[in-house]
Amino acid sequence: MSHRWARSATEDYVGSVETMNFILLVQLVMIDALLYWLAHYVHYSKNAVLLMAQLLDITILIVIIFMIAEMIFGVELLRSGRPRRN
Repeated sequence: MSHRWARSATEDYVGSVETMNFILLVQLVMIDALLYWLAHYVHYSKNAVLLMAQLLDITILIVIIFMIAEMIFGVELLRSGRPRRN
């Protein structure tokens, strides 16, 4: 019951589910840019940092695909719990 309250409180603060998904996407892109910047200056573990950045790129693509699917089908896929129809 508290999980449902926390989710509705977050929606009241942030706005809609689309806004929450957009904020998630912006945060992932910022972390991705930071990893690529870090890989430019780190020499001893450059391959590991680039691998993490590439894995984050794949995650960003998956989030974008889910956001498009939510817009097309109207089902919330990026939230925890069972999907609900709008």
